[in-house]
Amino acid sequence: MNFLAQFLALLRMNLANERSRLGSVLTIVIGVSCTVAVLVSMLAMGTGARAQAEGDVHDDEAIVIAQGA
Repeated sequence: MNFLAQFLALLRMNLANERSRLGSVLTIVIGVSCTVAVLVSMLAMGTGARAQAEGDVHDDEAIVIAQGA
């Protein structure tokens, strides 16, 4: 049996038993979805913060701070 035939047999078997494991399936799907949403939002906030910090930088401006301040 080749890989594709084995894969299709396992997929068919798992999908046939999905109704009996509906709670577990929904828990996994919701958990993975929430994890992906959190990671994407954290990456978006990091990108926005970097763009904000680099957007206010000008080559002709300098900040002078006293030593020990």
